[in-house]
Amino acid sequence: AAVADVHRLMSFHEPGSELSRLNRDAASRAQDVDPRTFDVLALALAIAEASSGVFDPTIAPWLVVWAYLPQPA
Repeated sequence: AAVADVHRLMSFHEPGSELSRLNRDAASRAQDVDPRTFDVLALALAIAEASSGVFDPTIAPWLVVWAYLPQPA
């Protein structure tokens, strides 16, 4: 059940996931976010900062372009 929750919230490939909704809509208006999603995104940004960008949580679109990830729906 916990894995299903993570998938429902944070899947890059599922158009109905919370992460996909954030990617689509966050620039246009404020969004409600599950606390677990918020915690994961905050940690990812902290790791990116601590690693001087070596860890990049925004790289997924490039991984699609380079064919390391499939194109999301």
